[in-house]
Amino acid sequence: MIKRYKELFFCTLILTTSHSFSQSINGAHIVPRGALILQVSTGDELNEKSSILGFEGSYNFNPDSNYVFGGIFGYQKQDYGTFSEDRFSIGLSVNRYFETSGNASYYAGVKWLFYTGMGNTEEALDCLYCSDIDESYSGNNAFLAAGLISRNWLFGIEYLLTSNTSEFNLDAYDPWGVGSNYDYDYEGIPDPKLILNIGYAF
Repeated sequence: MIKRYKELFFCTLILTTSHSFSQSINGAHIVPRGALILQVSTGDELNEKSSILGFEGSYNFNPDSNYVFGGIFGYQKQDYGTFSEDRFSIGLSVNRYFETSGNASYYAGVKWLFYTGMGNTEEALDCLYCSDIDESYSGNNAFLAAGLISRNWLFGIEYLLTSNTSEFNLDAYDPWGVGSNYDYDYEGIPDPKLILNIGYAF
């Protein structure tokens, strides 16, 4: 099941990329139709600082406007102390783009992200000692985003605006009594304060 979630994520990125190639760029302030980016933040396990590593795809709905609204879909690996899990993110962004010179522009805006877990990652019938395992991840946060786009390459930074924390639950149950049975909860998971982005805008 986990493979299906990952396949759905990458198919979404491919569809976004393919459609982006067919869109024109606003010559007034060079607004891309979409972007694919790599996200990274540093953490400190000793002080239990949150860190992530992942990918994010974005799609701008109205690139011809002064204030551009976009949709976001991402996949991240998050570490916080002894906690280490994967998560999906979906959200919205509002950006203002400014032209600099040539093929370069910079942007500033706000993004809101909502997080979800991997769902059902194992079923009791998968093997003799398997259990029904479900991962849930709930949380949301807002970020201030800014960056530079030069010759389609995007370099950006995000700063955490809100201080919401997330919750993670891992539940395992085997109705046949031969697999594992447990319920694991982890609360108070923060997002990193700063996230660095590098990617390609279309």
